[in-house]
Amino acid sequence: MNSVDFVDLHMTPFTRILEHLTLTDMFLASFTNENAHNILEDVFVRTFISIQAFDGKFDLKVKSPGPRATLCFTTQKIIYDQPERERKMVLHIRGHRTEMTLMHGLNQKEKYIHVEKKYVPLMLTVVFDYIRELFGTTDFNVCVSLNKMRKYLPDMDVLCMTIVDKKMSAGTLERLLARIRVHEHLRLLAKVTGSLPENSAIHNISQLHTQGTWMKFKHIMRFNGEHALFDRNCFTEENIVDFIAHFLLGGFPNLQTVIMRSKNRLDYKKVTQHVASRPWDPTQRARHFMYTPEISSVMNDQHLRQLTDCTYGFDIVCGQGRLATFQITPNHFVFFVWTDPFPWRHMLVDHH
Repeated sequence: MNSVDFVDLHMTPFTRILEHLTLTDMFLASFTNENAHNILEDVFVRTFISIQAFDGKFDLKVKSPGPRATLCFTTQKIIYDQPERERKMVLHIRGHRTEMTLMHGLNQKEKYIHVEKKYVPLMLTVVFDYIRELFGTTDFNVCVSLNKMRKYLPDMDVLCMTIVDKKMSAGTLERLLARIRVHEHLRLLAKVTGSLPENSAIHNISQLHTQGTWMKFKHIMRFNGEHALFDRNCFTEENIVDFIAHFLLGGFPNLQTVIMRSKNRLDYKKVTQHVASRPWDPTQRARHFMYTPEISSVMNDQHLRQLTDCTYGFDIVCGQGRLATFQITPNHFVFFVWTDPFPWRHMLVDHH
């Protein structure tokens, strides 16, 4: 591989240069010889794989905290000043011939690997498996258009998945979630057609974000996860009363955060007249609700950070003693369960 711009690995003791290799170098070095490949497989490098495939674009990125930078495969070319630094390569990965081009980014320090679109199916299967085994990666984030890519996606466990299709059937969604098990966050931007089963997999997603009126209130009532954002729905004040009543009877045992954004205009008085609640008592809970780190970035992206101020919220306590606060604006229903009524105290530093 005379195209790779690092030292000759046949001549230099491999373990001496391992600490200086980026993820891109490590990937390319694994093809140098069998010994190099075996040594690299035994090196622990904490990595995270991100796949994005939609709108005719494809990116596969392997990221690692620290100085090893990012290994990036992409179908997009970044314009740069020194085209003579392109290095064309032909890699043979598990019997498959793949043409790639090692490129340099705008700052000339970062490298990325350009692949033609015809190799995308191979990237999602053979190359993905090779990288996963080389680095021992177990954390994945997938953002795809499933109509074109689902047949190439392997069965796997992922931390997060975003589905960006305009439309998909309920049956397709269920079959997908049976193959790709989402452990943390599912962002479902597609309109789901047909009826979800009563035991739909989305009910047990830890962090669920759906968009559109297809998400019926009966499915919201079956949610068994921790955090949910139901966006652009058509729920009513009557639905909210039913939701709160279900909580008071012991429902939603894992719930911490629910935000519903309705297309209907909401009147909080139509809810509070049916729910026994109390105003904020500063001795019972904090003024602001603290999002968990897992859901915080989602709420920030949706410009919902301001909803954490619960000064004028309505407090309720279910039979199991769980304290919750709900708030209603003209278009939002916000429901917080206080697993810790004073979460901010842990951030205070005692200087005495």
